Formats: sequence, structure tokens, C-alpha cells
Amino acid sequence: MKIDKLIDNKSQVLYDGICAELNHEFNIILGEENITFKISDLINNSFKNIEDFLSKNDLEIIVEKGEIKNNIPGYIKRLISENEYADLMKNANYYKSESHLGLNYLMKNNLLLLFTYGEKQPSRWILILENVWKIQ
Repeated sequence: MKIDKLIDNKSQVLYDGICAELNHEFNIILGEENITFKISDLINNSFKNIEDFLSKNDLEIIVEKGEIKNNIPGYIKRLISENEYADLMKNANYYKSESHLGLNYLMKNNLLLLFTYGEKQPSRWILILENVWKIQ
């Protein structure tokens, strides 16, 4: 699979509320595409595993154009050398959204959708559509 182009880079909150109400089906309309999914479709699709499907170059494109940050915890920098830290920044997968929640993905209908999903505050869960990519 190869990334073709970025279709949408505007974050869109799909859900913000308590966990008990998060179990319904979500529907996203992208042009003529109608994408339906449940949270259970995202849970096993952590962004850190996306390298199984994409080349390193495609991953770099997604990270750069999708404005995804590699949020390696700051304390790690104090524990290792500068060279080790630079290598870790290139190779480790600590990608998080702006809200510091984990990223998940969904592939449907030649589209790759990236989501932020997690507990934002105690008992408050959030689901945000971050990016949509066309894939070949």
C-alpha cells in the first residue's frame, strides 16, 4: 500500500463524553464516501503498528504533512546520550496527538483515517478524526 495524497487535515471531534455512550456506530461522510465504524474497529489498530502496512517514506509523509508529533517523554533525554536520543527520535514510535492521546487508524474504501482516541480526563473519553489519506 502507498500513500497517494492528504484529503483532509482538519481535526474533527466525533465524540466527547462518558465511556458507556461510546459504544455506538460512527458515520463519517467524505465526499461521496460513507464510512461507518465502531470503536472496536480502532482498538487493535494502534498507529505504532502502521509500519506493518506502510513504507518508511510513507510514514514520514504522514508524520510531516499530518503534523503528528513524536512525543518522546522529556525525562528520557536526561538518561541517554545525545546520539542515542537523536537515534530514538528517528526510530522510536511515541507518536501522539496534540491532546497527548494515542493515535489509531482505520483503513476503508482506499482511505486511511487517523484518529485520536482515549480518556481525556477521568471518565471523559474523546474520539477525534485527525487526518484522512487516499491510499493506492
